[in-house]
Amino acid sequence: MVKSRTDQTLSNYCNLINKMKEWKPELLFREITLDFIQRFHDHEIKERNQLSIIYKKHANF
Repeated sequence: MVKSRTDQTLSNYCNLINKMKEWKPELLFREITLDFIQRFHDHEIKERNQLSIIYKKHANF
């Protein structure tokens, strides 16, 4: 994947993973559901992140 992505894209992916780990340190693949994504979205709003940033995280996710 590293060869096909820009440094900024890889950085965005890593930042998203780190934010998700802060919010939920352990996450199983089967836990990733629409409800999980909505709860993460709600968490990001409570953290006062801008909607444009939140939507970029959704795109990266």
